[in-house]
Amino acid sequence: MLQVELCGRLADLAGDVVDVEVPNAGISITDLRAALAAAHPALIDTLHDSKVRACVDEILVGDAAMVRAGQVVAFFPPLSGG
Repeated sequence: MLQVELCGRLADLAGDVVDVEVPNAGISITDLRAALAAAHPALIDTLHDSKVRACVDEILVGDAAMVRAGQVVAFFPPLSGG
């Protein structure tokens, strides 16, 4: 089981933390996005926005990065402010 933290508008749509079953070999960020969208249809448009970034163990990663159960994963949309 992998706990995924959702930030900003993603959390507004599906909650702050979502549990996702992952294979023992791990899952790519691309596939994790798809799994989250399948489990939480409200996330489909927002999660697939290219501006939504993934962070694994507090490091920004690309969509090809692999994650395994036990790692800390978060998705966050761009922030606005000034």
